[in-house]
Amino acid sequence: MRRRLRLGHPLWLDGGPPLREPAAPTLDADLSADVVIVGGGLTGAVIAYECVSRGLSTVVLEAGRLAGGSTLANTGLLVYEPDELLLSLSARYGPEAALRVWERSREATAAFTDTLRRLRVRCALARRASIYVSTTAASERRLRAEYQFRRRHEVGGRWLDADTLQRRTAVKGLGAIETRGHAQLDPYRACLGLFAAALWNGARLYSGSRVTRVESGTRGVRVRTARGAVRARRVIVATGYATPAFRPLAGGFALTHTYVVSTPPLSAALRARVGVPDVLVWSAERPYHYMRWGPGHRLVIGGADRPLVPESQRAAAFAHGRRRLAREVRALCPTLRGIPFERAWEGLFAVTPDGLPYLGPHPRYPHHLFALGYGGNGMAYAWLAARMLTRGITGKPDPDLALFSFDRLRETNQPRGRSD
Repeated sequence: MRRRLRLGHPLWLDGGPPLREPAAPTLDADLSADVVIVGGGLTGAVIAYECVSRGLSTVVLEAGRLAGGSTLANTGLLVYEPDELLLSLSARYGPEAALRVWERSREATAAFTDTLRRLRVRCALARRASIYVSTTAASERRLRAEYQFRRRHEVGGRWLDADTLQRRTAVKGLGAIETRGHAQLDPYRACLGLFAAALWNGARLYSGSRVTRVESGTRGVRVRTARGAVRARRVIVATGYATPAFRPLAGGFALTHTYVVSTPPLSAALRARVGVPDVLVWSAERPYHYMRWGPGHRLVIGGADRPLVPESQRAAAFAHGRRRLAREVRALCPTLRGIPFERAWEGLFAVTPDGLPYLGPHPRYPHHLFALGYGGNGMAYAWLAARMLTRGITGKPDPDLALFSFDRLRETNQPRGRSD
């Protein structure tokens, strides 16, 4: 049984800037291309745009509607902070690799933001600071150690003590790290805007075109749908997680449900009472919570993640998850008590053991490239995937691709440098 990627009715479907919906008929012919991309979400859109920008003939195949799956469940935080602390990544891979992941993520966030502005994609894009909050003694110790690690390695950010944190954000915590250079956006409109730009530059887009089979040959692949096929040098799988067609890869992911609630539009007086400024707030606990202001002066709050539940129990888990999220976020931000939540939705996403995506080839699948398992900061990794994978296709391999390879977890038993 194919799992639904989301439940509920996300905010992005209602209102917002006018949409440029690109034409995406059902594939009913045999085509050829340099690259065929499987997946019509935000990652597929970014990769498609990057491919055509580099002169690669490109076809996108989406089983449902463009931007209709996990992209709609996204809360639109474009952040470069890894899901795991830099200290944790350093302990696993060494400080040099951890800091390189940080730097590439930061570069990707800036480049993605600049590209959306240059293309004039109307997606409510706005630059924001990020405030990473500790709410327990244990997480405060970890976050302080993280801050000291960052200071030693000249990574940007400043420490907020409990009083400063509450004055700055209305959040009740023990301390926080504030960093700059992040952004927020409407993920649905960003996705469709990038697909429109890719279409304008020559990409061919097909919705309602579920891939039924991928055949590898000596020179490339043949990607089949029910009514057509595409021959290509490479296939890029951008489906978010290992679908049943790639079952041998499934052990590298844990599928997780995440929940989102939003307030109704708040008046200026109510917004001032809540006291949360225009920043991205997220907590250091696991599962973590995050919040930001969304369209129409609504506060959008996500988190309370839980492991995969059977599809038959998913609706009940959704009801429980949104209640739990509302309760926990009111404890985190007491000024939200008495503020109702008008909307709720749920998304299914994949996490990896180290919080980093899987990007690049896999020895089991010739002529395939993968962009999977983004966790909480998928938009930055989507841009990183697009840059790294297209450079490899055009003959300029990215030296940092090994940081995100399928092999990296098997190599962690090798001796590493001191992790500080």
